[in-house]
Amino acid sequence: MNKLFQRIKQSFINKKFKSGAYSAGISVFVIAVIVFVNIISNQLNLKIDLSKDDKYSLTSQTKNMIKDISDEIKLYYMAGEDSQDIIVKQIVDQYDGIVKNIEVEMKDPVLYPQFASKYSDDEVAANSVLVVNSTNGRNKVVNYNDMLVTEIDYNTYTEQTTGIDVEGQITSAIEYVTTKDLPVMYQVEGHGELEISTSLAISLAKENINTEKLNTLTGEVIPEDCDILLINGPQHDFTKEETSMIREYLMQGGDAIILTSYSTEIMPNFEKILSAYGVTMEEGIVVEGDNSHFMSGTPTYLIPNINHHDITAEIIGKNMPVVVPVGKGLKISKSLEESIAAESLLDSTDASYSKVDVNSSTYTKEEADIRGPFSLGIAIIDSKNDSETKLAVFSSQYLIDDSMVRLTSLGNTDIFLNSIKWITGAKAGLSIPSRSLEPTFLSLNAAAVNFYSGLVLIVIPFVILITGVIVTIRRRKK
Repeated sequence: MNKLFQRIKQSFINKKFKSGAYSAGISVFVIAVIVFVNIISNQLNLKIDLSKDDKYSLTSQTKNMIKDISDEIKLYYMAGEDSQDIIVKQIVDQYDGIVKNIEVEMKDPVLYPQFASKYSDDEVAANSVLVVNSTNGRNKVVNYNDMLVTEIDYNTYTEQTTGIDVEGQITSAIEYVTTKDLPVMYQVEGHGELEISTSLAISLAKENINTEKLNTLTGEVIPEDCDILLINGPQHDFTKEETSMIREYLMQGGDAIILTSYSTEIMPNFEKILSAYGVTMEEGIVVEGDNSHFMSGTPTYLIPNINHHDITAEIIGKNMPVVVPVGKGLKISKSLEESIAAESLLDSTDASYSKVDVNSSTYTKEEADIRGPFSLGIAIIDSKNDSETKLAVFSSQYLIDDSMVRLTSLGNTDIFLNSIKWITGAKAGLSIPSRSLEPTFLSLNAAAVNFYSGLVLIVIPFVILITGVIVTIRRRKK
């Protein structure tokens, strides 16, 4: 019996037991640390965004803007426990706690079916966000579909979600409900103008630009709250009365964005509005002779040279091209009035020309065609009066056509929105870009492939083998 107890006692103090006990102790300690860290991280909501561009984290722009807000803001996330969009919820939750006066609350539309109707007459989709300012009573609905960036897959002709715009839309809504004066843009109608596309309307709403329609034929004056007058490619001329109304508005310090268009109709009154600021339109449409400056093999889809200006600085920085489809050639007068300063934003190349006969069966330059280059976008400041007038003139209404605006790789939307910011100055809101959900692939050159292949297939296995041999030899010596 004594021998048995001695053996049991020896088994607890031999090297194998000590080694096993040490390993077990380390394992228990590591497990305890992991459990503890998980509990703490869940309690404190600690998360790390490992995405390349921090697409799931709020930007410093949002955080800085929110810190200056004193109003009581409530974000209602309209979703149930089983119907949440994980990405949307993760971003929305980050607004809670930045400052004490901004709170996030989840509202299940199934349990509270009438809740959203207090803030919107339209149906509010699941995963939408209601932004409510309890201080001044203003509110805005951020629809779920507006937080998704979609593009058409032309192979299947279906829409694919390629990005998210959760932060941009929600921060814009917070800015909307807390800003006292928002810029208003009136779009002139009644002359065959191209209407603002759905995609552009969403971008304008995100920038907190209010848009209204204005029929200058039936109106007597441009409304006093008009910050920007938009004339988007009229197909028919203005009357003398309309022309006088628009010119009076501009001479009194009003601002405008004017997009021209090709028309078979002669429009002397419309041309008079432009010529008052030193801008003339050439006959026909511009054809680009440099094949590196037009899109998709179509010489009338112009990719102009972009000149440095406050309007174009961001686009140049992002290296984004602008496409001007079916544009008129614009020219800046060499004898401008002293009060007028005009700068070309976009230029066609020296190889361009204006095709006078638009029904011609060839793009080749003909004898009657007008030699380029031409301006395709112009920024104008008239400081004749006490309050200066600003105009942005572009050579085609198709610059902001839906087919162009939806292509996020182009700078068309940016140049239009930047024109508004340039005109309105501090009145325009901050802009937070959408985030791409497209996968980022690791690209390695041949040298890098050879290096990592050798490391993984030769060096690392060799090190492991040598380490194993050394450990085995040492154990045998013991």
